Amino acid sequence: MEYIAHRGNDKINAENRLEYILKTLENPLVDGIEVDVHLTKDYQLVLSHNLFLKEKTFDYTCICKSKLRNLQKKQFVFEGNVFKIHTLKELLEKLPANKILIIECKTTLADHKRYAKALEKCVRKYKNKKICICSFDYAFLKDFKKYYPEYSCGLLIGYTLNQNKNYDIFDFLSVHSNLVKIYFQKKPCYVWTVNDKKEIEKLKQTNIKGVISDHINQLRSKM
Repeated sequence: MEYIAHRGNDKINAENRLEYILKTLENPLVDGIEVDVHLTKDYQLVLSHNLFLKEKTFDYTCICKSKLRNLQKKQFVFEGNVFKIHTLKELLEKLPANKILIIECKTTLADHKRYAKALEKCVRKYKNKKICICSFDYAFLKDFKKYYPEYSCGLLIGYTLNQNKNYDIFDFLSVHSNLVKIYFQKKPCYVWTVNDKKEIEKLKQTNIKGVISDHINQLRSKM
């Protein structure tokens, strides 16, 4: 079973931050990372869970309405921590060949075709690395898999999303922990977000592909 660091790090206040992601990738207990990616106004892919980034108390910047060079000039704040934004390309350049990268495509407000082209252009030279593409956006992921079948793609299923969709075309599924019993025999599954050791022990019996966790260090070191 593979252990994937949720949003690239064990510390929630450092999520999707390149400097912490690289430290996480050095950890032998971590098999890979999951990161969130948005598309900028000039069609560059950046690491961020949120579409709107906080600058000051009442100032927010929308990623999809900003050019990369302008985003890189700013300092953003999350949970009291100041950070700079980084690109998916920067991460791919430094991704170790033996580590898994799951890219969650955040397509909110983004043009599907431009997002797909930008993503394929960004990852094509890294096909030798262990890269997986996933999204809650069924229409986007279906089209991406249709036009770029060589990439490993997985549909995100959780809450009330995508539970009745046709997932046969995808290589794997990424499912909420409450839905494992429904899907684990149908497709290889990554399960999110698993932060309890007892839950992991139960999941081991299902022969799932892997877990996505905020606390891999604590969970795996005790096993």
